[in-house]
Amino acid sequence: MATTAFQLLDFDGDPRGRRYAPVDRERAYGHWLAIRSLARTASDLGIAEGTLRAWARDDEWRQRAEQADREAGAVALRSLVSVATNEVAKSLQVVVNLRDDERVAPKVRLDAAIFVLGIWGIAPAKVSEVTIRPEVNKDANRPDISNELLRELTTQQLSLAENAIRNGNWSEFIASLDSRQREIWRATQDQDL
Repeated sequence: MATTAFQLLDFDGDPRGRRYAPVDRERAYGHWLAIRSLARTASDLGIAEGTLRAWARDDEWRQRAEQADREAGAVALRSLVSVATNEVAKSLQVVVNLRDDERVAPKVRLDAAIFVLGIWGIAPAKVSEVTIRPEVNKDANRPDISNELLRELTTQQLSLAENAIRNGNWSEFIASLDSRQREIWRATQDQDL
């Protein structure tokens, strides 16, 4: 049994035999914490398993390990949330850039605008090929924009709809609708144009 790694305190005449310094107990705890096995820790460090079991009980190794695991989990969660938040912000910026870039195909710009409206809960949020209308506390003065109408709107009209949503004034948006769009609008609204 190798003892050079530990600071054995030999007490001549002590009936309990060898004694270990507190630093040795902490080193043993650190080793056990990494592998969570008293038998392997005993074998690796050359300390009797019974001694390790007593230290684990007296020094509350399991409780300390659970606390360390909770703290490590909280740090990992904060790190993941930070990464996810940054990725969402980057993705949203890409969508906004697509929506606002006049060189991009109109269909792509329209899809980007609908996506942005979906985030705000104004239009159905597109998820893959499935359209989901989010739960929204609807303002009584804010009209619904149907999926059918959204597909018919130009980029300029989508911009007018976004402005109307923000300021509550729908007159400019309504004035921009062509006859087909007005028919779709009328079918979904309680108000006359």
